[in-house]
Amino acid sequence: MNDISAIVGKRIKEIRQYNGMNISDIAEKTGLSHQQLSRYERGVNKICADTLYKISLVFECSVNDLFSDLPFRERILENNHFYNDTSAMIDDYFHGVKSGNPL
Repeated sequence: MNDISAIVGKRIKEIRQYNGMNISDIAEKTGLSHQQLSRYERGVNKICADTLYKISLVFECSVNDLFSDLPFRERILENNHFYNDTSAMIDDYFHGVKSGNPL
């Protein structure tokens, strides 16, 4: 399977263990089989959005939390920070121009 499936599966297992749950607990609450959940955790099978949502409800977390270990996430957050800084500078500049006080 691909790296994303393995990373998300590992994250599901970590959250499950942190919450003191076993695979059978998750299976019962989601309606999924023990075997299927095990395959997801090992990254053997791809997991669909509906299933991710069901699992997130059991863990009382967001679906996004299940993706928190993906390597590109850091870059997205860095780019978002850069975008916000740049956007603020542009807003400041245009606000200054409108008020007659350009930088």
